[in-house]
Amino acid sequence: MARKKKTIRKKTTRKAKRTGPATKPKVQGIDNKFVDLELDYEVPEDQGLGMIEQDPAVFCAGVHCDDYETFSSEMIPRSQWKDLVGMNEKHLRSLVRYVHNQGREGACVGNGWVGAQEARSVYQFGEKFFVPLSPMSMYNRIGRSSSSGAYVPDAINEGMDEGVLPLDTPENRKKFDVVYRETGFVGERRMNNEVPTWRETAKLFVVKKVLRINTLDAWVSATLSGKPITYGRNGHCIYSLFPKYHKGDLYFGYVNSWGQWGDQLNDAVGKGLGWDSERLIRKCQGYAIVDVSLRPEILV
Repeated sequence: MARKKKTIRKKTTRKAKRTGPATKPKVQGIDNKFVDLELDYEVPEDQGLGMIEQDPAVFCAGVHCDDYETFSSEMIPRSQWKDLVGMNEKHLRSLVRYVHNQGREGACVGNGWVGAQEARSVYQFGEKFFVPLSPMSMYNRIGRSSSSGAYVPDAINEGMDEGVLPLDTPENRKKFDVVYRETGFVGERRMNNEVPTWRETAKLFVVKKVLRINTLDAWVSATLSGKPITYGRNGHCIYSLFPKYHKGDLYFGYVNSWGQWGDQLNDAVGKGLGWDSERLIRKCQGYAIVDVSLRPEILV
């Protein structure tokens, strides 16, 4: 009987499962609901405003400092804007480690100042040395009542002369002799009674240098370099954090003091972000924080 031929099966190599292209990092967009808002008409029920408007010439004369544009080495050429905007956005967003909430008080100027100072401090010294600051420790000195509001130049001059206090948090209580709350206006005299030695601690949180921002080129150059700009419009003070291109147009992300309001800022703090267009920013003026005080603990 003839033997059956043995069937030789060819070994087949299993093809690796085809995978698609690597997932691209998610690009955070811009929600049109938060672009160029008339802030005095868009105030949530549980929030307030508080910036007293000034004539542009008075606003500029209110702080003794130089214009950003006078330092040519600080100016970034327009030919570099698009590349740097894309490269720096994630890092600049991460400078915010705390979003303040002013509640119904007119303390936005205090909030806009300390928020910008906090962000600049993280840029200079790193997140490890981040300390949340008390906006009310500023507003008590520049406001007349809980709803009076204040002038932006007054906050800048106070912040450079006297400084501000750390926010009252469990972590800050362990580190500092004096801390102060986020809201609850009492005025300078009563604050002096509450915390008589506040000046000694506030000296640790002084802004050493600001530059005045008058032009779009200076605005882009400052924010791209991690120098937040305290400014305001429609009776409300905010701080400009970073520029962003969206569908070919240039916008500027600002951080508000209305708690979890607006667009997503970063994973650590959640929301807090609004947007001003190039058209609107061209009409604004502000002060960029260039240098903040170096605390002893950072030198260790």
